[in-house]
Amino acid sequence: MKKTFRTRTYEIHTDKLKNGHKVRFAFLTDLHGLIYGNNHQELYDAVLKHDPAAVLVAGDMIVNRKTETLQAAAVLLSRLSEKIPVFYTLGNHEYKMLLNPEVRQEYLNYERLLTSAGVCFLHNERISSNFCGTDFIFHGLELPIEYYHKPNSPKLSLTELEELLGTPFMSGIHILLAHNPKYGNTYLSWGADLVLSGHYHGGILRFGENHGLTCPQYLLLEDSVYSKPDFGGAVYVCAPPIRKKEDQDCLWKALADEEIQTVATDQCSFTLAQKALGKDDFTKIPGGLPGVQTRGTLLYTYGVKTGKITQEQMCKVLCENPAKLYGVYPNKGAITAGSDADIVVLDPAKESVISAATHAYNTDNNPFEGFKLECGIDKVFLRGNLAVEEGKLVKEKLGKYIARGKKQL
Repeated sequence: MKKTFRTRTYEIHTDKLKNGHKVRFAFLTDLHGLIYGNNHQELYDAVLKHDPAAVLVAGDMIVNRKTETLQAAAVLLSRLSEKIPVFYTLGNHEYKMLLNPEVRQEYLNYERLLTSAGVCFLHNERISSNFCGTDFIFHGLELPIEYYHKPNSPKLSLTELEELLGTPFMSGIHILLAHNPKYGNTYLSWGADLVLSGHYHGGILRFGENHGLTCPQYLLLEDSVYSKPDFGGAVYVCAPPIRKKEDQDCLWKALADEEIQTVATDQCSFTLAQKALGKDDFTKIPGGLPGVQTRGTLLYTYGVKTGKITQEQMCKVLCENPAKLYGVYPNKGAITAGSDADIVVLDPAKESVISAATHAYNTDNNPFEGFKLECGIDKVFLRGNLAVEEGKLVKEKLGKYIARGKKQL
């Protein structure tokens, strides 16, 4: 099968850019030795088509122990560096290869080759470049390997980060290339204007805010679902894609540590026929899963009842934090005097099994088919009005527009 890729464009506004100029960067990470076209011609052309001022690389261009992937990455980056500056910080795969005596010399040869071609490696270092009259300071973070251990990697304090990188004392726009996105709180506290990370393979960009969310599929499903026969894996196509069991463990820990603020769903009720549109080209599979009906009951069954999170934490990520993000707390997201009486009554004694035959979505599939629920929604009140009882809508058109306010989280 021919390897394909997509390019994504993000526009970020900042008052630090002088004279209203625009500066464009290309960002590459986690290619893991994949090659797109002869000598990377397709990816090379795609990068240069956008005329970037520089290429920023956040690591894992190779695969640890697979020295043949060094050549694939070297071809692309050396070609790009002939045209534009390339700034490169290591990911965990490069770092592991550097530490491994069996392949260390091959990796060092790779760095020497790229350095001689003009690629700038940033080993907990920084470099300043001026584009369109504005100084950009690029920092490359190289974390010790224990910060990649799942699920019990250590916390990264601001003091520890400053010991690695120093402080961003120079005037200009500070761009931090940090392969591991887990420590976004610390990166932003340190003073980064823009953090570019990889590692999670969905791609994470943090700019000025540090609010995280996840969805039930990332907490409960594993990537083996993509191997289901008869194109059954198409049901689970979403972005980012579903990962492995150890990634679930990390997300549950992040919820427990309150590093993730909300649990949402993409709520895309595509039918099997619609998913089949991508049978000959996976890029045409409509992405997204249904999930809003069972978001709370799945979180209670597999989070609260298993001891991964508390009832209070479940209420925070489903109610309080979303209300604060939209600036409508405590009118919403709380049960207090003067608040809207928006109440969900959950019965922990109810049991059921999720099935496409009985769910409320207008679709013929359910990604959580067969999952047992050890709770059920008894009643739903909206501003004190009974809206749902025993799974049935009892009063319609209770919705009301509420203007969002200033974020409170």
